[in-house]
Amino acid sequence: MLSRCLIVILCLAAGGATARDKFSSRPLLSDDDAIWLAGSSIAVVRHPAPRPRVQTITGSIFAGGVIGLTSINKASHETARNEPSDILEQRLAPAVAGQFGATLAPQPLFVKGSEWKDVAAAPTDAAYLLDLHTTRLAVEYRRNLQNEYWVGYGVRVALVERATARLMFVSNCYTDTVDHPGSPRLKDLEENGSRLLGDVMDSLAWKCMQKIAGDLLPKPDDLPRPPRNLVDPLADYARANPRE
Repeated sequence: MLSRCLIVILCLAAGGATARDKFSSRPLLSDDDAIWLAGSSIAVVRHPAPRPRVQTITGSIFAGGVIGLTSINKASHETARNEPSDILEQRLAPAVAGQFGATLAPQPLFVKGSEWKDVAAAPTDAAYLLDLHTTRLAVEYRRNLQNEYWVGYGVRVALVERATARLMFVSNCYTDTVDHPGSPRLKDLEENGSRLLGDVMDSLAWKCMQKIAGDLLPKPDDLPRPPRNLVDPLADYARANPRE
């Protein structure tokens, strides 16, 4: 189970929230590049998760924890660990290497810059880099239902040729629970070490991973399915907490 030490943005919604799922893949991996991957080496590159802008409904700013989570944790910021994109490192990266016949480096690399030249400068001998960059982690209250909250997650996944910093593939995914009928209360997100929030974030990461795999992998259906608790944690929450 992933650690629940997540970086979270808790901000005010400007109006009535509507789902803002976004997904795009451009450029797609060419047939020639897919051939070059065979027999090569791939290293995973990670980045710091986004800096949080934490704001309560009343507008108070906190520099420390929020709703039971650590908003800035030195270890997670410096090692790009303990956040939802860990799932992509654990599941998507081995699938990319395996399906293209490449060797995956045993340890990920940490890069602070987000430009392709920064990614390509990662200290490794691997020929190609699988860049996993969390772009958004969000928890926001509903404008008309201020005791109910929605959760959002965004990630960028790219394949980069290290020697030239050439972008071979990139996909951007953002998804949230704005339209989900089982919106949780803040206290429920916080309970049990913020387990519900962690599960929802991980579920969104899995959703993005499956979308990206559809454009990147030759056999996306071979990617493992999410565990039962990550299929729809808010539906499980709603069944266990019926509203009066």
